[in-house]
Amino acid sequence: MHTASSTIARRLAAAAPIVVAALALVGCAGASTAGSGSPAEPAPAATDQAVETAAPAEEAQPGVGQVVSSNGWDFTVVSVGAAQEAVGAGALSTPAQGVYVPVTVTIVNTSNEAQFLSSDSVAIVDANGAEYSADTVAGVYDDTAIPLGDVNPGIALTGPVYFDVPDGTTPTAVTFTGGLFGGETVTVTL
Repeated sequence: MHTASSTIARRLAAAAPIVVAALALVGCAGASTAGSGSPAEPAPAATDQAVETAAPAEEAQPGVGQVVSSNGWDFTVVSVGAAQEAVGAGALSTPAQGVYVPVTVTIVNTSNEAQFLSSDSVAIVDANGAEYSADTVAGVYDDTAIPLGDVNPGIALTGPVYFDVPDGTTPTAVTFTGGLFGGETVTVTL
C-alpha cells in the first residue's frame, strides 16, 4: 500500500504544475475578454478613475474686460493700442526711446480713503518675462491719459497708460499692484 500511495503522490505532484498552469490560462483568458477586448490592456483600477475625475481644472487668468481687485482698487484692462513713436503733437509731444504702447485701463478706488496711484502700480510683461513700468512723462502729453497721484474714494479713471518699450515688443500681460508699498499684484493676460 505504501507503494501505491507513493505512486499516486508522485503523479499528483507531477500533475499539480499542469493544473495550476491550466487554471492560470483560463483566468487570463477570462480577464482579457472582460476588459476592452485587448489582452495587453488591463482594466483601469477604480481608484485611478476617481483621481482623474477629482482633479480640479486649472484656473484661467483674468483677461481683457474683466475686473480684478487689489488692496482697495478695481482694475480693468480695456484695450491695448498700436505702438507709436511719440505721444502728443508737434512741439507738444515727447518721443519714445523705443516705441510707446498705450494700454487703456479703468481704475477705481474702492477704499474709504484717498490712495496714491503711481507709475509702479501698472506694468506690462512681454513673452520673455521682461517687465516695463508706466512712463510718467508720456501721460503729460495726452490729456486723456490716467493721471498719476492721489485718487479719492469712489473715483473711476479710464484712459491710456503709456509704456516705453523696445520696438517689436509684444505685451502678453498687464500687472496691477495696489497699495503704496507693494500690495497684492494681480495679472491680466492679453
